[in-house]
Amino acid sequence: VEGSEHAKGHEVVEAVEASKHVHEGLREVEEMLVEEERGWQLRAEECKREIHKLRGEMEKLRGAMDKVERDKRRAEAQEQKADTRLRIVHAAMEAVGADGGGSGHGE
Repeated sequence: VEGSEHAKGHEVVEAVEASKHVHEGLREVEEMLVEEERGWQLRAEECKREIHKLRGEMEKLRGAMDKVERDKRRAEAQEQKADTRLRIVHAAMEAVGADGGGSGHGE
């Protein structure tokens, strides 16, 4: 009887030791998971900063593209005005040439 009680006591001690090891292992796994989560959170923050930076650069590029488009339209308008002035000058020169080159007054 004493032997079986001793064996049961030994089993209980082993079970307690095994339980301690399991709890220790679980604690280590939990610490690893917490550490891993911190790493992911840091990466996520880094990604958010990068996205914010890229959005800022995108806005700058959009602004630059808008400016180029405005400058292009302004240049096209100036070109049209220059073409119109050139046509007026040509028409005036033709009119003067048809007039014989003189003023046509009092000669």
